[in-house]
Amino acid sequence: MALAAYSFSAMSLFSRRAAQVSGDFVQARLCAESGIEYVRIVLQNEDEDSAEDLSDNPRRFRDVPISSATGSAARRFSVLAPVGGSEPRYGIVNLSSRLNLNALVLFEDEAAHHALLQLPGMTDEVADAILDWIDADDQPREYGVESSYYQGLEPGYSCKNGPLCTLGELLLVRGVTFTSLYGTDRNRNGRSDPSEDRSATTSDALGDEPAPPWCRWITAHSGETNFRRDGSRRINLNHPKLTELFDDLESEFGTDVAKLVVAYRLYGPMPQRDDVGPSQPAGQVATMVSSNAVRQAERRAGMLLNSGPRYSVRSISDLIGIQIGYVDESGSLIQSPWSEDSLPPEFQELEDAVTTYSGRSIPGRINVWQADSSVLAGIPGMDEGLATEIAELSDGQSLR
Repeated sequence: MALAAYSFSAMSLFSRRAAQVSGDFVQARLCAESGIEYVRIVLQNEDEDSAEDLSDNPRRFRDVPISSATGSAARRFSVLAPVGGSEPRYGIVNLSSRLNLNALVLFEDEAAHHALLQLPGMTDEVADAILDWIDADDQPREYGVESSYYQGLEPGYSCKNGPLCTLGELLLVRGVTFTSLYGTDRNRNGRSDPSEDRSATTSDALGDEPAPPWCRWITAHSGETNFRRDGSRRINLNHPKLTELFDDLESEFGTDVAKLVVAYRLYGPMPQRDDVGPSQPAGQVATMVSSNAVRQAERRAGMLLNSGPRYSVRSISDLIGIQIGYVDESGSLIQSPWSEDSLPPEFQELEDAVTTYSGRSIPGRINVWQADSSVLAGIPGMDEGLATEIAELSDGQSLR
């Protein structure tokens, strides 16, 4: 009888403890979800001209109460910006200041490899292993590995050959260790606690000082909204229907801008003297279509639009300082009104109003005003000197 009573009492205590743990877990998750919603509201309501720094702001992001309850019933959350060091930073990190690993598949192989090598402590072997993990094929790169390597491990698994969902997935990649990815912050609380083993951190090439963890510079998710500052729809310069593209641009920016863009989509830029040529066919000189030539044709500014576009615009900068292979009504080739040496104020209005991407957000682009020089140096065409200069100019730029 005594044994039965003891067993019942132990089971009751265990059940109570299990219920408490389950309740604590639910409350912790709801606190975290409240924090996410709080950040969303802060960013949504933030004035663009506000001088308040959101990247390091304990007043806004430390111990935020969820309700008016006090004592043991009080529930709070904090928003941490994981930057390493012994003290946490309360604020928001702009992930567009980091290198989006999933966007590396859009780079040329050599450029993607070079971008990863800018991270402290990165090696050729680990860089290629990461690229092999996220690319779609099962062909290993020069220093990389694919499924045949991972399936030989115990336990074995397959190479993902797809985009990362979280940075933590990198721990499955050959050569990636916890300390190289996250540093000494093993409990992921945004700081290095005294109890955490500092000596386990990878050392940089200079010697004893531990190399900063890669998580400071890389991400699996980043993007920017693809709407104008006032929230209205942008004009897609790669719209498949050229008549609609012409009409939208003409109504806001005039015939000359509309004609330049549509002519670029039809005929492409004329090659420069030292130009190696675009990835698309070289521009051809075309003449204006007579109004009597095709009676039912879709035409704008004399250009026949029925055939559809042959070229796409990679960036609005493609339209600066170029000449289009099309002879207009005056018998002259179309010349861009903008030059690299002088961009008028209205060009900024055009930048805000147009896009080259059809989605609601643009993934993977880097915010150069908040990115570290290690991230900037990985951008194709960016040399180390220019990356350092930009980083120094933008030093102290906070998240607003």
